Amino acid sequence: MSRLDALVSLSQVKRAIVDAILDALTDVPGIRSITFVGSFVDREDLSGISDIDTVVVFDRLTPARFAEAVAQVRALSGEAVGCPGRQLLVNATLGPLKYDGLDQVVVHLMLYDLASHRQHVIKSPFTCLDWERSQVGWGVLLADVYPVGCLEPRDFLAARRGLTNYVSDLESGTLSFRRFEPQADRMVEVEDRVVLDRRHQGEYAYHIVRNLVANTLKLLSGQNRLWDEPSFLVVWREQLPEMVEWISFYECLRDLKLARADDFPADTLARTRIFLGAFSAALDDVINRAFKLRFVRHGRTLLNDGTFLGRGRDPALVEPQSIARLDQQWDSVHSSPMRRAVETAKALAPQSSIHVDERLAEIDYGHAEGHNLASLREHFPQVVWAWDRGEDSPFPGGEGNEDVLRRARSYLESFALAAGSGLAVTHNVVLRVIVAHLLGLDLRQAYRIPIAHLEALDICRIGGRWLPNWGATVKAQLIDGFVGWQDRE
Repeated sequence: MSRLDALVSLSQVKRAIVDAILDALTDVPGIRSITFVGSFVDREDLSGISDIDTVVVFDRLTPARFAEAVAQVRALSGEAVGCPGRQLLVNATLGPLKYDGLDQVVVHLMLYDLASHRQHVIKSPFTCLDWERSQVGWGVLLADVYPVGCLEPRDFLAARRGLTNYVSDLESGTLSFRRFEPQADRMVEVEDRVVLDRRHQGEYAYHIVRNLVANTLKLLSGQNRLWDEPSFLVVWREQLPEMVEWISFYECLRDLKLARADDFPADTLARTRIFLGAFSAALDDVINRAFKLRFVRHGRTLLNDGTFLGRGRDPALVEPQSIARLDQQWDSVHSSPMRRAVETAKALAPQSSIHVDERLAEIDYGHAEGHNLASLREHFPQVVWAWDRGEDSPFPGGEGNEDVLRRARSYLESFALAAGSGLAVTHNVVLRVIVAHLLGLDLRQAYRIPIAHLEALDICRIGGRWLPNWGATVKAQLIDGFVGWQDRE
């Protein structure tokens, strides 16, 4: 679905609101993307119409641009957005602080620039993945500005709106949120907190339970979707049987929230803390039982000189003795058949038997072996032309990325019933296509993903799916390369 198709699919009332806000922001300079998110676009009915979540990404966000964007939207009336008789307010914090008076229309205007949006994706993958479902808006899609890729188990421990963040909020009795403050010629993000009354404590408890369960279902299914309530409960029972006992608590919170009730049970926060403990224990159990596989790119050789080094040449490592052995014990160790990979595996795990697996071999560069990109363009221009057209053209007489991915997936499927841990030493292109596949990135552009010699990338198998287990720093490094982040700064 295109941006235009998404707009057309809205109801007439919602389309009028979107048009009014887009018109208001038309003359504000430097905007790259405007996307309407949250319940306003997730639901076909008019729910969410009083809280219009709007994400705006600038190339660079200055105090003047921030103030102008807020002023332009604030100048709209309730009548201008199709809601006569209501007061229009602008919430310019970065959420999830809410204003929800019955006679109000609130535009939650979340303003970022490229750098702060990137930081938000890294720190708040749950929220940003939800946002990527929406194509309602104008300009560049959020997933093309800076993609989340996918969720991973560590996100539940370290990310915003994860376990640590929720526990901190509950212990302090407050809701943490962020806002921007001007500092010289830029806007600086600061964290703030607000004390919640009893009603909003209950609604926050609902938010915690619903989001943790929904994000777990996204992790297990690989689907970035919004479940309707009956489906949500069915999938919860199927996928998280160890947490089924909490459904009644969730339904109580849900019903009170929908009724806009003020009388949430007095023990709501205490029970939510117990829920977080049970959720954390269940997550730990799943992670501990998962099969874990560490991929490592081989060490450097003299032929890693900018020419295509695949299978046609088989150099030794430059300094195998400098590779530090890994302390961890592995249930199995695998290697590409190439000498540089086998030597690396022996250095990393000298006490282990090395199982050579052809599926871990580097891409077959065919007749391009030994050429560099300039030479390939000269001698095999049709291949480069095909790449320029966006095709996954194989190297002349060799393989393309899809061929390498097919081998890699076959290798991964061989661990379907495995337990414990494994080590696999392989090559640059193999790792690039695996990373692109796991993150849902365009395989044709996998060459952009940076993989250093001896770089280790951990993945794990949970619920029949392979998931990254890299952490935010490594994941950001990989995505930075893919989107060409250095060129955007």
